[in-house]
Amino acid sequence: MNYGRQPKWYSGQFLESQHLQYLTNHVSQLQGEALKIVPSETWGFAHLELDNSLLQAGTLRIKAMSAVTPDGTLVEFPGNSQVPDLNFSDQWTDSTRPLEVYVGLRRYNPSASNVGDSSDARSSNSAPLELLDFNDADRSVKVDLIEFNIRFFTNYDVDTASDYELLHCARLLMDDAVVQHDPQFSFPTSNLRCSDVLQALAQEFYQAAMTTARGLEEIKKTFNGSSLEHGRREARLMGGMQALSECTASMRHLISGPFVHPAALFEPMGVLISRLSVFSDLIDVTGSYRGGSSELLTYDHGNPAVCFQRALSLIPILLDELTPTPRLVVPFVSVGEERLYTEIPAHFFGDTVDYFLMVESPDVENAWVSSFQSSTRIAAESEMKDLIRFSLSGLPCQLSPSRPAGAPIRERAFFFKLNNLSKVWRTIESDRDIAIEWKDMPEGIAIELVAVQK
Repeated sequence: MNYGRQPKWYSGQFLESQHLQYLTNHVSQLQGEALKIVPSETWGFAHLELDNSLLQAGTLRIKAMSAVTPDGTLVEFPGNSQVPDLNFSDQWTDSTRPLEVYVGLRRYNPSASNVGDSSDARSSNSAPLELLDFNDADRSVKVDLIEFNIRFFTNYDVDTASDYELLHCARLLMDDAVVQHDPQFSFPTSNLRCSDVLQALAQEFYQAAMTTARGLEEIKKTFNGSSLEHGRREARLMGGMQALSECTASMRHLISGPFVHPAALFEPMGVLISRLSVFSDLIDVTGSYRGGSSELLTYDHGNPAVCFQRALSLIPILLDELTPTPRLVVPFVSVGEERLYTEIPAHFFGDTVDYFLMVESPDVENAWVSSFQSSTRIAAESEMKDLIRFSLSGLPCQLSPSRPAGAPIRERAFFFKLNNLSKVWRTIESDRDIAIEWKDMPEGIAIELVAVQK
């Protein structure tokens, strides 16, 4: 029945009980319809406290609860409802599977009695309560109150609850004959603060993003425009840091408040994953694995923990692909007073890699830096003799104005970028070795070949 129209009132003794009953249903329907059209899902638990002391005896008890059912009914315990204990020992016949537990409230039926003595009824009469008159403290009257009858259901009998509004409140596991709550489960809630599981997942996601953002802060001068070097790697880092900055700022604002809907917090998490997927070879913009799983990263209010866990499983992959790391570091060894040499493994080479010489010297003044390019020859060992004979320069290199993003952090190191488009480099790649001829090489010099992902 539709209770959208307001009842017409009569005066005094002409009022019938149906007038007040209709008004009650009218207000309830207005509240339910209003909750359905607000932006976020408003149903779920606002507070849930379970008594775990009786779990091993096969009993689940609710100590306190405040919730809104999907049809907009506010249920509170203690308050306007009564909730019996759930004795699940006999129901849980297969302890290798989780026991899903739901609380249910029978839907209002306009063509039948909704208040009765049976626990199957939607509501029942409570003991009469003596109430004082607000204006006359000497006058009191006994008032009959109505309480909602809340029932427990499990995955063994939930099929019989088709006329109930259900809320998934717990998932129990049996581990070595010990009953415990599933640490990965969260009940649907309208406030993230009510769920310890969702709070922990959100904090872990936030900390992972912040750790990477702080790491990029330390090297941002290599890609924020202050460096003369700007390529694919620098563009990726700049875009990634912008996404991380926006996401962490939004999450920090939401988490710091006393109330945040899980869907509101999930939004910046999903946006960050979509933005970082631009730089990923593994994850696409929907949060699915490329060429594999088609599982989309969408918010599910009925099972919010799964969404947060999905996001948390993706973010380390994306951050690992975003953050540049040295692919390999190969040290040179001295093979004479003016010659350094090293062999290069085959997997060192790649199309998406930049190559640098990392040079360290104990010389505080570093007078050798300005003449390094003119006083050294770099080539494969097989070509070095001809380069010296014909006074050729070998592989070109250029001093990097700052430490390349992803290169090892060395306090006294200078980096020289090698030109891997040169014919000399192709010989180095085919021979898999490289030599450096350096006249008047300073004492204590240490050189390493570094490969960094673009």
